[in-house]
Amino acid sequence: MTADLQRQIREQWDEDRERHPTPEQVQQMVDLWVASEVLYREGKTMGLDRGDEMIRTRVAHKLQIMIFGDVRVSSPTESQIREWYAQNRWRYDTPEKVSFYLAPAASEAEANRFLTEMEAGKEPEELQQSARAFIGRPSQSIAVSLGQPFLDRLLALPHGQWHAIQSKEGWHVARLDEVVPAVIVPIESVLSQAIEQWKTDETRRQALEALARLRSKYTIRYEPAA
Repeated sequence: MTADLQRQIREQWDEDRERHPTPEQVQQMVDLWVASEVLYREGKTMGLDRGDEMIRTRVAHKLQIMIFGDVRVSSPTESQIREWYAQNRWRYDTPEKVSFYLAPAASEAEANRFLTEMEAGKEPEELQQSARAFIGRPSQSIAVSLGQPFLDRLLALPHGQWHAIQSKEGWHVARLDEVVPAVIVPIESVLSQAIEQWKTDETRRQALEALARLRSKYTIRYEPAA
């Protein structure tokens, strides 16, 4: 029972109770810690820690914290932070966002029928039930889900008007409501935040390298899948 450990026990009491413990209370806490340590060591001797996923996870987590805590990262050079920012500017830039309505049609003919009925002042029941609103959707995600040609056609539409339009999923009728341009953020306006994020990323990179070195000490064998 080291003096430092006894000090930690007293400080823990101070934090919990907002007053100093009496000598008797300190001794009670020390006795509890000793009893817990005895039980822990005896349990390990008996092998009670083996096969316990909770203990395994806590020990692994504790070592992970130690590994991360041992990493020391200094501030990046200007070239380092600019190279990092070029690769990670998606964290700071605001992408172009598009708001539109979209309803599926079984064919080009059906899409044109929807348009004809709407021009006559009658909104088709199928359209009422199936139309979806996409509000502030990043244009890149639209290109991924519906195709770049669809996005190009959508952005070329006049605002507020329904049109037949084809995507990689088939035919639709669509109404473009709003396009909010992308905002490109220069590194100078977020330099301090970028440096802190660089340090976080660099700490993680070095910690993972340390973990890889530990892993290299072991031979990992995999049983054939059942």
